[in-house]
Amino acid sequence: MKTIRTTAFAFLLLSSSFFSSCDERELGNNYYYLPDDEAYDTGFPDGSIIYKSEDKNSFADIKIIADISEVKHDNRYIIVLQQPNKAKLKKSLKEQFLLWKEYYLKSNRNDSIVQIANLDKIQLNKINDIIGDRTPPSINKAIDSIIACSPYYSKMLKNNSNYYIIDKRADATFGPLSENEFNTTKLKNNISLVF
Repeated sequence: MKTIRTTAFAFLLLSSSFFSSCDERELGNNYYYLPDDEAYDTGFPDGSIIYKSEDKNSFADIKIIADISEVKHDNRYIIVLQQPNKAKLKKSLKEQFLLWKEYYLKSNRNDSIVQIANLDKIQLNKINDIIGDRTPPSINKAIDSIIACSPYYSKMLKNNSNYYIIDKRADATFGPLSENEFNTTKLKNNISLVF
C-alpha cells in the first residue's frame, strides 16, 4: 500500500512539473510569444508578438509584430509565420509617436534617442517635428510616409504571409522572408522545425 501511495505521489509530482513547464508562450532564452487574447488581457492592444525580455510581462524588445499565426521552437531556433496587419501597425506606430511626443513636451524638451518598433533609433525632437501640431488626418499621412520609407515595413507589408527565423543563441532575427527564402535559410542552417 505504501508503494502505491509513493508511486502515485511521484506520478502527480512529475506530471504537475511537466504541465507547468510546457508553457507554449515561453520560447527559451528569454523569448516569449504573446498571443492575441493575452495581449488584450494584459493591456497590450497591438496584437500577437514575439518579444525578448528578462521579465515575461515587459514588452520593450519586440522582435516580430502582429498578426502571428504560428510559432514553433527548439533549443536554438524559433520559426514564425506572420500575416501582416497594416491597420494594427499604423495604430501602434501612431500611438508610440504620440506617446513619445507627449513625453518630450512634458520633459521640458529634454532630448534623447528612443527605439520605436522596428524603425531605426530616433531623437525625441525629430518625433515632435514629425507629429507637431498636426490634425489626425495629417498624422496618419506622416505615419504612412514612415511606413513607406522603411525597407523593413515595406517588405513586410508586400507579402500576405511572412516567415521569420530567430536564432536564440545569436539573438538574431531573419525576416520578413518569403516562403522560398525561409526554406532556403532553414536548409542552410539545418533547421528541422516545421509548421
